[in-house]
Amino acid sequence: MTSPHMPASVLIVEDDSLVAQDIVLQLAELGYDIAGLLPSGEEAVQQAARLKPDIILMDIMLAGSMDGIEAARQIQLNSNIPVVFLTAHADQELVTRALSTRPFAYLQKPLKQRELELTLELVLLRHRLEEQTRARQQTLEQNVSASRQALQSASLTMQQLVHQQQRDQTSLQRFSDALEDSADAIFLIDRASMRFIDVNRTACATLGYSKAELLEMGPHDIKPYFNRQML
Repeated sequence: MTSPHMPASVLIVEDDSLVAQDIVLQLAELGYDIAGLLPSGEEAVQQAARLKPDIILMDIMLAGSMDGIEAARQIQLNSNIPVVFLTAHADQELVTRALSTRPFAYLQKPLKQRELELTLELVLLRHRLEEQTRARQQTLEQNVSASRQALQSASLTMQQLVHQQQRDQTSLQRFSDALEDSADAIFLIDRASMRFIDVNRTACATLGYSKAELLEMGPHDIKPYFNRQML
């Protein structure tokens, strides 16, 4: 993905040379870089990973044994590049088949520059937001996995790193309910003060303290040999 300060690059897959050149001119006027201009689906599949465009404009009806829909499907198996389909046909069966690949948009030829401009801006914004969400989800999953491994090794503590941007109260409530009902003793620790900021019923029962008492303590009060570096 290009940075916000660099023009986005577009790979054009179109077998009509006149249409392709018109798209090139429109993109140039809009300030986009051309990552490549390919006439077939086979070449698009081969070149997409190497060219690494920010977005692909893919004609559905391509000459050769592979149409744009199949090319998009194969590209999506190996790359997370948003695809915008181009077509001069509005056949419902074709549209339904194209939509099965979950394209980011669908443009009717001949292209209108204003429609092209808005579509590309929205697609790039949506793709950027999805990438950020995916990265946050991967971070969260990695943290949960690490915590489970710590519990399996008989550790009494689990660190739960909550991303600063996660403010959805419904998600937080679901997490809180699961923590409280867990059969494992679970402790949430503030990394700055090394104090418990939440514990569940099992933790209280295991240690013989009330929740209020534990929230005045830290791991080192339970196990004096715990220090900041170990935690």
